[in-house]
Amino acid sequence: MSWKKEKKKRLEASKLAGKSFRDFLRSKKRSNEEFEVMLNNLRFEEIIALKFELMYKEMGYLSGLPVWTASTPIMKEAMLIAVCSLAHTKTAAAALLGLRLEDFSKFYNKYQIQSYFDQMPDWVDSCKYTPASLAKKPRHRKSKKKVLTTP
Repeated sequence: MSWKKEKKKRLEASKLAGKSFRDFLRSKKRSNEEFEVMLNNLRFEEIIALKFELMYKEMGYLSGLPVWTASTPIMKEAMLIAVCSLAHTKTAAAALLGLRLEDFSKFYNKYQIQSYFDQMPDWVDSCKYTPASLAKKPRHRKSKKKVLTTP
């Protein structure tokens, strides 16, 4: 691997590695373990329906918002944030979503995902048992081939 590719890969990893959106929400007191267990027991559709109902109940009226057309970008942005929180590199995040790296980078820039991770303080890092930390592969040193010489 060329040094330029290696440097790019290290820079890419440094932007995403160690940033957990879950820990960020916990640091802001917007989430806790009990809430996460309850949330995990709901289907994705139920979570969206509940959020939608609570939003409209708080607002007091049911017209005027383009929720239908805005739902697709909202979902894409949420998926990008979640995947970037789990993966250590943009390449790994793109693979989790089944996107080419070029397409992933386009969406990453369009939805300004880096701004979410820039808001996180440095001390917010991945929990010890998050899927991202379990997916880390240990680095193995390249072994030098031993050449046997005959007398």
